[in-house]
This record gives sequence, C-alpha cells and structure tokens, in this order.
Amino acid sequence: MDREMTPPVHWRGRHWAVTGHGIEATDGLYLVPASDLWPEGALPPEWLVALRRRYGTDYDDLDEAVRVARIVFAPGAGTP
Repeated sequence: MDREMTPPVHWRGRHWAVTGHGIEATDGLYLVPASDLWPEGALPPEWLVALRRRYGTDYDDLDEAVRVARIVFAPGAGTP
C-alpha cells in the first residue's frame, strides 16, 4: 500500500522514492534521512546493508534511489 511521500518527490521507483526527507519506501516502512547518505566510493552504511539483506527488497530500485539521492543531496546541489 502506497502512502503520501514527503514533498518534493524528486524520483519515484517501484518501491523506493527520493523525497525532501531523503530515501523513503513507498509503503512508509523505511525512511532514510538525507543526512545518512554517504559520499560515493565510501563503504555502505549499516542501514543499506540491512535493507539489502531483507527478504523482498528490490535491489535495483533501492540502488537507483541511492544513486539519485546522492545527486539530489550532493553538496552544492542546492537541495536543503
């Protein structure tokens, strides 16, 4: 069941979205604040490792949300 995303919605996939909050699951179960994203090339944080281990996670959709969020929330991108 989808829920209302935190505006603005920058990108929306099948199960994950990049929003004004950061990364959100479209069912509302997981919200990852933009401040928890890391610079490209760094080791993945525990929240991402845990979500990838979770049964039923759409890896491609989650990875695309992380990729887009890194662009949207990159330092100097002008996104709060």
